[in-house]
Amino acid sequence: DGGTRTPQRTPPHLSAFTSLRRATVGGVGSGGGEAEKLAPAPPPQQQQQEAEWVVTPLATAVPLSRSCPQQRTTTPEVQRGGGDCGQGYWSPDAHEEESLLPLPLPAAALDFACSGLLPAAYQAFTHKKLPAYNTVPLPPKLQPNDDGDQQQLPVVEQQPQRQRPVSMPPQHQRVISRQPHWRKLRECLLKSALRKPLLKEKRKNDLFVDCIGFAPVGSFMLSHFVSMKDGTMVRTPKKGDEDMLLRLSDDEKYLICGTHTIPLLRVDEMRKGQKTTSFHKRKQSDAINRSFSVLYDCDGKMQALDVITRTESDFEMWTSGIFHCVSLLRCEATELDYYCEEWKKLGQETITCNTLQALLCRFNLYAPWEDVMELFKSTDENKDDLLDYNDLICLLDKLRARSEIAQLFAQFSSNGTGLEFQDLSLFFLAKQRETVTQADFTSLIHHYDNDNQTTLSRRGFENMLTSYKNEVFDPEKARVYDELNLPLPCYWIASSHNTYLIENQFSGDSSLEGYISCFKSGCKCVEIDIWDGDNNEPKVTHGRTLTSRIPFVDVVRVIRDYAFIKNRLPLIISLENHCSPPQQEKMAAYFKAYLGGMLATPIHVMEDSADVQYLHSPKELEGKILLKGTVIDNPAVSKKVTDSLSRITYLKSGGSTADLTSAKDTARPYEMISVSESDLPSLDPSLLLPYNERHLSRTYPKGSRIDSSNYDPDPAWSAGVQLVALNYQTPGKYMWVNRGKFRDNGCCGYVRKPYYMFPSSMRSPYPVTQNQLLLEVTVLSARHLPQPSKIAVDATVSLQICGAPGDTKEFTTHAIKSNGFNPGWNEKAAFRMAHHEEAVLLVQVCCKASTLAHYALPVSCIRPGYRIVPLLDTHEREVPLSTLFCRFDFSWV
Repeated sequence: DGGTRTPQRTPPHLSAFTSLRRATVGGVGSGGGEAEKLAPAPPPQQQQQEAEWVVTPLATAVPLSRSCPQQRTTTPEVQRGGGDCGQGYWSPDAHEEESLLPLPLPAAALDFACSGLLPAAYQAFTHKKLPAYNTVPLPPKLQPNDDGDQQQLPVVEQQPQRQRPVSMPPQHQRVISRQPHWRKLRECLLKSALRKPLLKEKRKNDLFVDCIGFAPVGSFMLSHFVSMKDGTMVRTPKKGDEDMLLRLSDDEKYLICGTHTIPLLRVDEMRKGQKTTSFHKRKQSDAINRSFSVLYDCDGKMQALDVITRTESDFEMWTSGIFHCVSLLRCEATELDYYCEEWKKLGQETITCNTLQALLCRFNLYAPWEDVMELFKSTDENKDDLLDYNDLICLLDKLRARSEIAQLFAQFSSNGTGLEFQDLSLFFLAKQRETVTQADFTSLIHHYDNDNQTTLSRRGFENMLTSYKNEVFDPEKARVYDELNLPLPCYWIASSHNTYLIENQFSGDSSLEGYISCFKSGCKCVEIDIWDGDNNEPKVTHGRTLTSRIPFVDVVRVIRDYAFIKNRLPLIISLENHCSPPQQEKMAAYFKAYLGGMLATPIHVMEDSADVQYLHSPKELEGKILLKGTVIDNPAVSKKVTDSLSRITYLKSGGSTADLTSAKDTARPYEMISVSESDLPSLDPSLLLPYNERHLSRTYPKGSRIDSSNYDPDPAWSAGVQLVALNYQTPGKYMWVNRGKFRDNGCCGYVRKPYYMFPSSMRSPYPVTQNQLLLEVTVLSARHLPQPSKIAVDATVSLQICGAPGDTKEFTTHAIKSNGFNPGWNEKAAFRMAHHEEAVLLVQVCCKASTLAHYALPVSCIRPGYRIVPLLDTHEREVPLSTLFCRFDFSWV
């Protein structure tokens, strides 16, 4: 029926309100189109550099959702976790939603195991029973197609089948679910390989490559890491011809260039070529093939390290080496690694009770001395008043245990020692509102417990519930599930205000990075303020202020390269045109030259424009850019825009709000209004809502917000406003709610409005209900909360429903004193909603008046049952190891 889900996937108690959003369609592609035709193709050497494969012995590097154990069908753009439509950009961060299974044991290590050459140290490591700690997955890579563009699914190199001995330990066949520390494994295998005189030199290289598991055999040598640590001389565009030493730190965690030290875990993107603001100002065309930029986060602001290497071989070494290091570090970011690093800082083999108390404070647990002493004595089995590393892990494992999960296990376990298939099926049906098969049960044991068992142990049950595959966000909503075949006014569209600004509105910097950041986050409406510039070249700036200027042509180039980096859904460009006619002609020329066929054909220039009753749908406008600005559709009206610019403008702005009653019937479909947040309350919602059924409207912050702060978007969304423009550069509550709302529908930037906001002719297929939705949230516990300024955390959890008037409510738990390691609350909040389709749940973890972490998502995207809530910092970065454990229940009242 195009709007409902299958009964097997829809929980019975949610089928009514989820049917409005569930459209049966796969992901929407990204990039490409005319943008690729206009952009220069990457050089063959660069294509070869990007042609790296993920090597696994079992050929099982399958992209999965981190939230869903089942395989999903996704687009290549989502799978690769960033990119540039084949122009040499890549990002090591797989868009917030995609990942790979932890890599299996490297092929070379399996060869060693089969031939009896596997080092005893590694055999002991793999035989040792360790908790199944979560790992941060690795980004996949794509095989270039014939045109040099990375648009195909990942290609996995097939390994030759080998005869394995019957007595091979089962641990060597199932390390997918229990990935060891790769750096230790690499060192262990390398030492063993170097001690074997029968091994050839090529075999050593193969061994190293297979251990890190990212590149084809022999493409990245051990000598490269040695060379990166020794460093090479490079230049930067800011320093001119001055040489600087670029090197990798000895622990492979930092990139050091002159006085700059960059944590590799903060690296967000690498751009090959000269594609940053600094390079644009000081372009060196003879060094493009030797230039790259490393973009990293510095206190919430994106900074760039621009590098020009001396040789192309150095360029290849650094670009591939940085990617390997970043991916390896993200792979190793587990709880066990965190504890191990803190233990290494002590420089001791054993610790006393005093040291244990200081170490627990570093773990954000400020426990009284009596409690620490009791823990110490219960763990000190040798009774020598000393604990080694293994004792510490056992102690922390006791602290990590969740009593609420133990109670659940006892409730559903029929034999008291494990969960059989019938027990787990009952748990999923009664609590999680899901069903499991016998195959699912076997897979869960494989991933979270011991393969030799026929039941799921308590530890395996806890690992399953605290896994990221048990996230609260519905994995079905993490893809583009909507058919997107309704007119544009039927969707909320992610929109940015003054996109070029990365700071305040009065004296802040204008930067191309503002546009790139918005495009990467899924924003589908950006703004350009254009003013007359020198030499007949239009400039982009906030007029009559002290903000800096950037060339208009550079903005157009960035739009060409990045507009469809996320997906191919249409992009709206809001033009605030202050240029004279000659420079307007230059604007139109640049749009046509760089965007060309990507520009949507305006309705007002069509021969049958009088017969058009609705705007096109996002599906019909895939790969198109819609210009919004002044349009000349009446020759009798004085011209404020040149004819050449008017004829490529799709949406006409400047509509009057004086008489919305008649405007909703007389205004053409492509006409729209723009309203300041200060003027929005003066408009009658009963008039604005019918207008927005067939026409677009846009709201923006009032002029007095010179600090680039944001306003509450909920009143505008509730009035049917599609384009609620916010300052994306400023984090905070309202920006978090905006990000949460557009997590729906695969973060594509388009979310379907509720059926009661559709035109009357489109409402008939949808059911009408007067019932209210009751959402009950039980906040149970948390782990590893952020610790600002290394002080004790008195943690509270705030739950807030943001949505339609009358639905907005808030609940706050009591504070847990001096415990950010394993606080527990067990408090329940209940929220009744008349318009749950508009509601967003904002979760904030607070300490006194400050917010430590947060997470926001639409109520319609919540999975019922016991779920993990990932926590994000102020700038929307995931806080490592930090989660909430909550229970969610729905009912109709």
